[in-house]
Order: sequence, then structure tokens, then C-alpha cells
Amino acid sequence: MKPETLMNLTVVVMVIVIMYRRAWRTKGGLALIVITAVTAFTCLPISTIPSFLLPRWLAIALRHDNPTLRTNDIQWTSRGEGIETADLEIFSEDYLVERISLVRIDSALYQFSVHYSKDSPLLAEEWREKLGAAVVVNGSYYHPNLDAETPLWTAGMQYGPQTYSAQHGAFIADDPPRIVDLLDRDIKTELRGVNDAMVSYPLLLDTSGKVRAQGRSEWVANRTFVATEHSGRIILGTTERGFFALKAFGNFLKKSPLQLTNALNFDGGPVASQSIRVGNFRREVYGQWELQHHHTLARLIHQMLSSYEYGPITRPSWKLPIVLAVQKRSEDSANKVESER
Repeated sequence: MKPETLMNLTVVVMVIVIMYRRAWRTKGGLALIVITAVTAFTCLPISTIPSFLLPRWLAIALRHDNPTLRTNDIQWTSRGEGIETADLEIFSEDYLVERISLVRIDSALYQFSVHYSKDSPLLAEEWREKLGAAVVVNGSYYHPNLDAETPLWTAGMQYGPQTYSAQHGAFIADDPPRIVDLLDRDIKTELRGVNDAMVSYPLLLDTSGKVRAQGRSEWVANRTFVATEHSGRIILGTTERGFFALKAFGNFLKKSPLQLTNALNFDGGPVASQSIRVGNFRREVYGQWELQHHHTLARLIHQMLSSYEYGPITRPSWKLPIVLAVQKRSEDSANKVESER
């Protein structure tokens, strides 16, 4: 047992003993002792909780800065011309620690667009239904009042800060859809004239193969990202658990079987969302996980109870002001894009 774990548990025991001495003669004293013990224990930071009391994937994530990982053989399934899905399963210590829900899109047949609604945020699946889209994922970051934290453009209108110094990247949804590196570049120059785009961070992987993500190794959360693979197709992915810190996620994507040329992170944690419906295929992924070492056991228990895997609460409640949508092109639009390739 770690010294800090022993110290915290000792404090809990001392609190119980003190409360017992004061309350043992009073009616309800036992109940008070139990409540005090439970409250004290749930206020412990998760870094001091013995690993066997944590979900195994979380214990592995918090215990190792660089755990040995392996993946399944990825199998893409066509859901219609120009759109495929896959699940990339990730294992450590022969245990499934993460699963990434992936969508691969041919931009000649599908078009991308950015949408923003501060006044009427919606669940990912509600956005998809409203837009008649095949796929919707959450977008970049926003403030508690739902103002966009980074510059974004939708239908030619700019939202968010007018002045912004970016060191990572942006996804341009216009044809051809692409990730642009904004390191040491002027946003106004790089994004002049765009109709749909959003700045985000970090750039998990740049075209030189460098992982640009940093951040604390103990900050794990659900993740959503957009990437370009070697063939030029666009990949969208959302993790089902919160196994990865950002830098570790960038390192994983670099070595993964996805063969990516670059990858840009979107907002994560409970915001991470993906909704897809193509033909008879339907899938919803909603994030629940965002934890750091100093967070309490009470926070962990709440997230477990809210998760699909552990808890009874299955209806997602995180509504999104910013999303990236994927819609089927008209025949004329598809023919035009194909002719310009």
C-alpha cells in the first residue's frame, strides 16, 4: 500500500473513532458513524485509492505513464458507398482498456459542415436528426456560457474570438476537407474565405509525424478526433472509455494501424459524442469520463453510475452547441467534386 494511501485511510479511521466517542450514547449514533465513514472515504482523491477498488482500465491508465498496448485487427465495414465504420479495440495486460468507434468517409460522396447554436444546444443524435446528417460528432471547445472558445465558421459566419493565437490546428470542412497546421501562422491568412471550419487543439499528430499534444499524464478522458489517413479519406473517432491522456493518445494514434497522416483533437470528456445513422446501421457514443489524480472517489462513483458500462443512467444529457456534421452529397455535387480531383 502506498504511504499516502495509508495516511488517508488512517485519517478516515481517526475521524470515525472521534465521531464514535461523541455519538455512541446518542440515538442514531451508529447511523452517524456510517454516514461519516462513507463521506470521508468518498472524499479521498482517487490517486490514494487502492487499484483493486478502481475499474481495471482506469487503474492501468493511472498507474502507467506508458503502458504496453496492442490492438485488434481492424475490420472496416461498409455502411453504404463512401462510408465505413469500425471498432478499434485496445488491450493492456490482456485486458480491454479502450474501444474507439470509428467512421471513415470518402469526401467525394459526403460533405462536411460546422454548426453552432449557443441558444439551442442539442444532443449529437438530435443534431443529426435536425440536419438530416449521416454522422455528427462534437466539435471544438466552448465556455460555460456556450460561447465558442476558439474561432469557428459556419455558413461563412465567424463566431468565437476575433483575435486568437493558435499553435495547433483547424479543420476546414470546405472542399477538400482537411486539417491545417496553424503553428506560427496567421489564422486570418490561413482561413480567409472559408465557409465552414473550426480551430481546435491539440494537434495530436502533424504531417511530419510529430506528436504535438502535451498535458498531464494523469488527466484521462473520453476523446473525439478528426484525422486524415494515407489515402486522403477522413476518419472521425470517439473513445468509449476515458483511458487516454492527450499526449498518450497522440502517441497511440501515431503507432496505430489506422495509418494516419495527421490528427486533430476536439473537445472531450462528457462532451465527446458521436451519432451515426446510415441505412439500418445506427450507433451513439456519449462520453462520461474525465478524471485527474486529485479528483475524489465521489466523482468517480458519479461517472460510473452515469456510464453505459457500469451504471443505470443511460440517457445522455450533455447538449452540444458546436458540432461537425457529415451529409450525403447530391449526385451533381458528387460529380463536380469527382471531376475536380
